[in-house]
Amino acid sequence: QAASTQEPSATRVSVASPESRELEDRYSAVGTILPLRSIELRPLAAGRVETAPVTSGARVAEGDLIFELDSRVAQAERADARATYEEARQELQRFLELQDRNVSSEATIETARAAFRRAEAAVRLAQANVEDRRLVAPFDGVLGAFDLDRGEYIEPSTIVSTLEDLSAVEAEFA
Repeated sequence: QAASTQEPSATRVSVASPESRELEDRYSAVGTILPLRSIELRPLAAGRVETAPVTSGARVAEGDLIFELDSRVAQAERADARATYEEARQELQRFLELQDRNVSSEATIETARAAFRRAEAAVRLAQANVEDRRLVAPFDGVLGAFDLDRGEYIEPSTIVSTLEDLSAVEAEFA
């Protein structure tokens, strides 16, 4: 009852006029900037560098040539595979025409068809070997340190450079 009879105490307040100010939203922190995508560039085949038209820090677009290895042997193998393919295709065609006249057996046609399929696969393999001697940018980005000279021999384990997509980045900091 004593508490209810006491008058509430007054709270002091001060009044200020509103003013307009700009707040700075700059913060300092130690952290790491991470690119959207980052990959190590390595050759898919071993060989001697034929061309390397880019430099460290260069911006490259998807599909731009980064380097090309000597592909003379791979191109010769592709030409050989194409010739074998054409020969197998013509032989299969001849056997199919002979079958129409009942002169060719089913076993001979199946053998020719299998040879044709092997030749077709050999052409695809040879084409892939030629393509593996060219490294093109898989996406737009910026190259890291890049130091390849014409005539230099590199292995598939050699990291040639990095490619980073800096169109968007993440910042990690405490």
